Amino acid sequence: MLRYFRDSGILCSLFLISILPLCGSSAFAADDKAVAETIALGQAALCFRLDAQDDYMAALKKYANEGAQKHFQVFDAALWPATDPVKGWSFFFNTSLVCFGKKLPTGQTPVGFYNPWSDVFLLTVWRDDGAGHAVMTGAEVVMGDFIRKKGEPPFQTSRLWMRNDKYRPVAVGTSAAESLMAFDRIFRSGAAVKESWREIIPNLKDNKILEANYYGAGVLLAGTIRELVDATVAAPADDASKAYRAKLPRVLRQMNSGEISELLKEASGTLPEMQAALLKMPAKEWKVFRVTSFLPGKNKCMVMLGKGNDPDLYLGLLLSLSGKEAKLERMDLLSFRSFYEELAKNPQGAL
Repeated sequence: MLRYFRDSGILCSLFLISILPLCGSSAFAADDKAVAETIALGQAALCFRLDAQDDYMAALKKYANEGAQKHFQVFDAALWPATDPVKGWSFFFNTSLVCFGKKLPTGQTPVGFYNPWSDVFLLTVWRDDGAGHAVMTGAEVVMGDFIRKKGEPPFQTSRLWMRNDKYRPVAVGTSAAESLMAFDRIFRSGAAVKESWREIIPNLKDNKILEANYYGAGVLLAGTIRELVDATVAAPADDASKAYRAKLPRVLRQMNSGEISELLKEASGTLPEMQAALLKMPAKEWKVFRVTSFLPGKNKCMVMLGKGNDPDLYLGLLLSLSGKEAKLERMDLLSFRSFYEELAKNPQGAL
């Protein structure tokens, strides 16, 4: 069974799953310089992610070379035609999971930033600059399908976790685990390259396929942004949406005040073990949860929120319509890392 919450109440960022095994390998144990370079790379990638939440252009100037910075100019035009790129990238990085590949013969190390809510990967490569600092030297944006299918089309412009009838909070967890595991198979396989990291997936050099991925990734990101607008800004289109939009702020206010026990009295569909997990969360931590997905239906509405200072944790709120009013039916506190670890233990089994 998936572990919904650590006994300590503290969860490491998902990046540790990838970076710690690298640091703990026999090769690194025998080479202090390699250990230092790996740690520096991990720190740089995580610091880049944090800085990019506020100002991605400033983060690029600090951590990326000129070539990588130019790639982002292409991304901006393709991915954010109707959204301020600063706000778009802020959402992307604030809710992205970080995964690390194996150092390549070119001296570069792949680092992926995966946004599970949009099902989009930002692929980057980093190298040591010779002075103990890691620098981003290349980047690419692709749909989740591109990684899961090793670059072989066709790719769907829909999120993997929205393609079946699985309970949405579980679906996004399982699809993220599958996507991150696919990244591992490709970028931690030790595949040899001669000149470019793009050789790992040949179609990373195909401009037509990349252009199709820019379009698809733009559609996926725009859909997620639209959900956030629907949840907070746009006028409700029908009575059900009005009821959900009226209920959600009240639930969020109680969350921010740490009134989880009161919310659980209403959310009678919450599983007993989940109630215990929710009550373990320190009251102050609820203030940093932000809406990442808003999926209203005729009779039900699923709202999901990510933990701002730890994208590994997320919360599912199931609202249901009762007459003209909405009520909180169920709450689920989940961990992307737990889904990943469960899949790693049993790759052939269903989560």
